[in-house]
Amino acid sequence: MGTIRIETLVPDGPIIAAAAERIADRHRRAGKVDLDRVVVVVPAASAGRRLLQRLIVLCADRQEELRPPRIVTVGGLPELLYPSRRPFADDILQLFVWSAVLREMPVEKLHDLLAAPPRDDDAEGRLDLAASLQTVHRELAGETLSMRDVAERSEVHASEGDRRRWARMAEIQEDYLARLDRLGFWDRQTARRYAIDHGECATDRELILVAAVDLSRSIRRMLEQVAANVTVLRISLAEDADRFDELGCLIESRWARRPLSLSDVTTETVDSPDDQATAAIEFVAEFARSVPRESLSIGMPDEGLWPYLQRRAESCDLPISSAGGTPVRRLPAFRFLESLLDWLATRSFRSLASLVRHPLVYERLCRSLGHTAWLGELDRHQRRHLPASVDTQIGGPDETRVVRAVATLDEWCRELTAGGTKPIGAWCSAWLDTLAEFLGERPLDKDDPADRGTLAVLQSLRDVWRAIEALPEELQPRVDAVRAQRWV
Repeated sequence: MGTIRIETLVPDGPIIAAAAERIADRHRRAGKVDLDRVVVVVPAASAGRRLLQRLIVLCADRQEELRPPRIVTVGGLPELLYPSRRPFADDILQLFVWSAVLREMPVEKLHDLLAAPPRDDDAEGRLDLAASLQTVHRELAGETLSMRDVAERSEVHASEGDRRRWARMAEIQEDYLARLDRLGFWDRQTARRYAIDHGECATDRELILVAAVDLSRSIRRMLEQVAANVTVLRISLAEDADRFDELGCLIESRWARRPLSLSDVTTETVDSPDDQATAAIEFVAEFARSVPRESLSIGMPDEGLWPYLQRRAESCDLPISSAGGTPVRRLPAFRFLESLLDWLATRSFRSLASLVRHPLVYERLCRSLGHTAWLGELDRHQRRHLPASVDTQIGGPDETRVVRAVATLDEWCRELTAGGTKPIGAWCSAWLDTLAEFLGERPLDKDDPADRGTLAVLQSLRDVWRAIEALPEELQPRVDAVRAQRWV
């Protein structure tokens, strides 16, 4: 089986650059860096992109041919190490199988899990509970445990309520796995455990782990089975060597006791989040003149500071990016969806005023109405009547364009407002057609930052809708259009 090779990197610059140098040096032969049979494992996709960029630049500078490695995150590694005998159930299919098992379970049994379990007509509640069970299932699988394992241990150590809860969860998990098996799919987490228990892990590639400091028990056991092919690049200073275990993972207790030198810390007291952002950007801008930007980081205890930092960085012409990316919920296209759902659910004047002011909707309505000043009519109507609802209020002689705007919205949403409930996948075409109506024929440019965000939201929606549409109908709860899209 062999042993895992541990190499320590003591970088004097960016970690990614040091790792790229080490990997290239190990595979340099006759003017070529051949990494074709190498899999590099990194903690995050962004680190993988940076590593590949660094390898390309490094080889270009030395006029060497590069055959790049395969780069995966820690989460993507296991499926490279064992054979797959069945197709894997994707996240959507897994979630709906959990939900179907909950739907068929008598409600009195669900009381072991929740004081107020989802009602028979509460499809969203069941999906939320299914998501919670799915999360527990994955976290336990990472430690090579099942819910039955925990239930058996709780017989000794837990309270009566916890024992009942884990026993019921174990029953649900077993029903979930049996249901997936009948559908002809594998649960990814269970397949990994089977491969570990039966010694099926193997690879003919070289695996190089870069700064992978938090490996689950299941991945560690997989690596032990292919140890002869594994190299761990452990990133540390010499004085920290004893704070990593044999696989280069952090030993948390030793890091918690590590003394910190704060001699280089400068403290500045300011009044507001905007002042905080200004102080941070000005501080970083000083260093950016002499230090590579990738060596500079700003820590945000509160991610709500990000918009302030972004705005200040732009005003200083200082490129800045968030390590976590931009959350989908902050994108204008997502806010449009929220406004549209609010309008469909309530038809309140407030939801109308919010929806028609969104740039995507306002521009499209102006083109449809052939006029840009109709919002004034809407505002005048609000001042006169303070309406709660749209349907019983608008219609005065000086409000014709507002009436037309509401009628246009209704026409665009006609497929969603037919009423009734359907299997959730049956709403796929209606929702995609409705979104196309709102966008009209305006082209979206992937090189434009605003359009790129809109495309990201629409593509994500399309992918999830298509996955749900392809599910067996027996797994799909019946919901109305608004509930369907809210959950998606």
